Amino acid sequence: MRALRPAESRALALGLLVLVLAGLYLLLVQPLVAAYRDNDERIGELALRQAHSQRLALEQPALEAEHARLLRSRPAGGYYLTSQSEALATAELQAYVKRLIESAGGGLVSIQPIAQSSADARRRVKAQVRMQGNIAAVRAVLHGLESGSPWLLVDEVDLMQGRAMGGRRVPGAETAGQLEVSFNLTGFMRGEGP
Repeated sequence: MRALRPAESRALALGLLVLVLAGLYLLLVQPLVAAYRDNDERIGELALRQAHSQRLALEQPALEAEHARLLRSRPAGGYYLTSQSEALATAELQAYVKRLIESAGGGLVSIQPIAQSSADARRRVKAQVRMQGNIAAVRAVLHGLESGSPWLLVDEVDLMQGRAMGGRRVPGAETAGQLEVSFNLTGFMRGEGP
């Protein structure tokens, strides 16, 4: 092997020094920098969470006051039908729906109870309602049923314009804007099921 010239020896020594420094950086410095970055990101996330929690804590008294106001504005038991038997609850539901439809300017065509399966442990009553009225009356009735007291669920809504429930054409109904509406309504009774 031949001896290295001084310039080659310096270049080789400089290369080894760079290699050692790069190794030290990869083994010691780079993991510390990565850990610092991860910790910095985690601190930022925790600061955002803390700010959010502080905002929620500031809103808590107002939300509790609003909750108490809403509880006071609802009559006791306002979420449920007040009757204890299924037959009386069905009659209560029918009377409530009739009043609501008539006060909205619509007409009640029919309301029929829907039999529940005996396997259903929840105490609820269902009825199929058929009504007629203009779009404003239908909207008022559906809104009143969904947002009023007692809580009622409306499903299987069927709107028909210009036809009677039996499918017969109603003369002038298209121009009068009358709708025929059929929907199922579910109300709940307080207490345990049978």
